[in-house]
Amino acid sequence: MSNEATRFKPGVSGNPKGKQRGEVRFDVLLRKALKAKFTVEDGKTITAAEAIVLKTVKGAIEGNTKCIKIVFDRAWGAVPQSTVVQLSGSAVAIQYGALTEKQKAAVIAANEALAEGDE
Repeated sequence: MSNEATRFKPGVSGNPKGKQRGEVRFDVLLRKALKAKFTVEDGKTITAAEAIVLKTVKGAIEGNTKCIKIVFDRAWGAVPQSTVVQLSGSAVAIQYGALTEKQKAAVIAANEALAEGDE
């Protein structure tokens, strides 16, 4: 039996809440903005992306801890965070960086519930 009668009706979107015609995605706008050219103090022309990288590295050199973290995380990868979950008296270590946001929330909720039970 075929689904031809119920599929792809003319003039009806299969994704009515999806992207509207003419709407430009944020990532497209961002990439375009990062390619924009700027002239810096010494007269050299660089892209916005290059300017951001230079500013971040300069901040790291000057001791800005947020810039230092960004530079090292981007250059060598962020250090995975881990947490310990106690399940019936035994501890289980979980690599926090490898979890989805939903899984992280579940781990936090489980830890809080266990902490309340200890009181």
